Amino acid sequence: RAPVYQFYIPQSGANFYTISAQERDAIIGSLAETVSYEGVAFKASLVAQKNLLPVHRFFNTRDMAHFYTANELERNAVDVSIPQFRYEAIAFWVPIAPSADTIAVYRFYRLAAHTHHYVQGEEARDTLLGNPNYGYDGLAYYVWARP
Repeated sequence: RAPVYQFYIPQSGANFYTISAQERDAIIGSLAETVSYEGVAFKASLVAQKNLLPVHRFFNTRDMAHFYTANELERNAVDVSIPQFRYEAIAFWVPIAPSADTIAVYRFYRLAAHTHHYVQGEEARDTLLGNPNYGYDGLAYYVWARP
């Protein structure tokens, strides 16, 4: 289990996640004025293992934001039908099912910015539910909670 680093992009309300310390450092070094580094969001795996799902990362070239999905059908549909979403890679690997040491990640769609926003846990989810600025996409995947 490795730390997954989180950035917040205030202009769009989007999140960016990376499991790479090198990528984290490059972003901090070059984009510090446009993104906010928020530290370790959760833990995930660097490699495929039994009972893990890949989380796919896309870059939305129109809105300059990232999109993450662990759903293979959604990954394929986005890849085929949304040309401005450029597939980048598997971002990290997450547990297939919840357990005592996992937390749910929920996905929202920020209507005005056309970007996605991710939150961990039911309390954070419930804070955004009913907010007219966000559409609720539902459960995105499970991750290991940070210590």
